[in-house]
Amino acid sequence: MVAVMGGWYGGRPGRPVRPRTVVIRTAIGGLGFAACLALGFWLSGGQWRSGWAVLYVALAVVVATGLEYRRQRRWARAHNDALAWELVTGKPGTVTEPENQHQHSASQHQDVDPHADPTEHWEERYAGQGPIWSGRVNTQLSAVAAALPPGRALDLGSGEGADAIWLAEHDWQVTGVDISATALSRAAQAAAERGITSERIEWIEADLATWEPTGQYELVAASFLHSRLEFPRTAVLRRAAAAVAPGGHLLVISHAAPPPWAEELDEHTHHFLDPQQEVAELDLPSHWHTVLAEERTRPATGPDGEETELTDAVVLLRRS
Repeated sequence: MVAVMGGWYGGRPGRPVRPRTVVIRTAIGGLGFAACLALGFWLSGGQWRSGWAVLYVALAVVVATGLEYRRQRRWARAHNDALAWELVTGKPGTVTEPENQHQHSASQHQDVDPHADPTEHWEERYAGQGPIWSGRVNTQLSAVAAALPPGRALDLGSGEGADAIWLAEHDWQVTGVDISATALSRAAQAAAERGITSERIEWIEADLATWEPTGQYELVAASFLHSRLEFPRTAVLRRAAAAVAPGGHLLVISHAAPPPWAEELDEHTHHFLDPQQEVAELDLPSHWHTVLAEERTRPATGPDGEETELTDAVVLLRRS
């Protein structure tokens, strides 16, 4: 019973934990605790001394529920980090999934044909009953964008919308582009649940390999724009840079190094660019200036639950 309550309290087993859900269910848990106290008082005929047994039971349930929530949250973090690296390396994570938790289809762990149809590939990645990402904004994006004046923003490869939603909540007018209709549907639903209207975010279903921006933006962001398929990443970023308005910024966030748990990576297939190499690869015209080009670390949870750090390349360029 305690395990069931713990899973309910922290969110569906194996699924990302939403902060709003935690707050609501913490409040409900508090009310339940108060109800247990009141019941104990009533059963004891108004005498607290004889109600201590009920109080101990209630306290034990609350503590056990909190511990179960912590376990579920750690698993969700490990699941999310392992899945992110599986997209880059093609090597499935080794997260130990408790019984009845979210399972991926076997096809998701097979070798990927680099010439496969990109729409079918990404639709398969997003297939299933729920989101595959945590729903939290990219740490590096929020840190950088928080220092920029809000305006129009373009989020390349917006996925399930966490970054685009964060930008909209911080007064940006956002356009999110992704190839997966399923991901965009989840993004739109998540935005609606946060009270963000379609006037604040526009979702565009398109293949970035061929898509051309039609407007101008004060911020163009590409967070972990990696693919195991053939993908003209540099050409995509250059086209997007051309859509940056004078005085605007291009923000590129990528994996600068493999995770500590990665093994047997093919250096020819999985080449990680450092920030300086990212700038050199873009090779933008002289009216572009480098504001930021550095490696930053962020905390992560490995597939086996170990606490570690991942290294990201963060590049911010300004168009004069």
